[in-house]
Amino acid sequence: MSTKINKSPEEIERFINDTLKLELANLEKALMKINEDMLEYMQLEQSLEFIKKHKPDGFKTQVDLDTNTFMEAQVDKIEPIIVNIGLNVFLELGLEEALKFLELRIKILNKQADVVREQSLKIKTEIKILLMYLGDIKGFNTNV
Repeated sequence: MSTKINKSPEEIERFINDTLKLELANLEKALMKINEDMLEYMQLEQSLEFIKKHKPDGFKTQVDLDTNTFMEAQVDKIEPIIVNIGLNVFLELGLEEALKFLELRIKILNKQADVVREQSLKIKTEIKILLMYLGDIKGFNTNV
């Protein structure tokens, strides 16, 4: 089944470079942001799991005041935990609630990453097909 494209090779190349590659770059940026957010939530989840398992009665830590100036702190009570639930909205949660929230948030971010990866794959496929088409009309051998 052959489809005729009514665009010049130059228009197709411009479409690839100006539209598809730009969309692909934007999707890659979005995926990086999702992965950064997921990493933060996973690190928080691991920290809370460690505290729950090994330090239920509190712990000592150092707090960064700014510009690498630290102050020692004693945490006697590990609940409530203040969690950023999105859009810089913070909520006080119990330890178990915070862990459940983090688990759910990580699942949601994984789903979002899957959607972005799928969109990225579609654009890469479209670019490859157009490049093969360009190769065919210019007489290059595109057998892969």
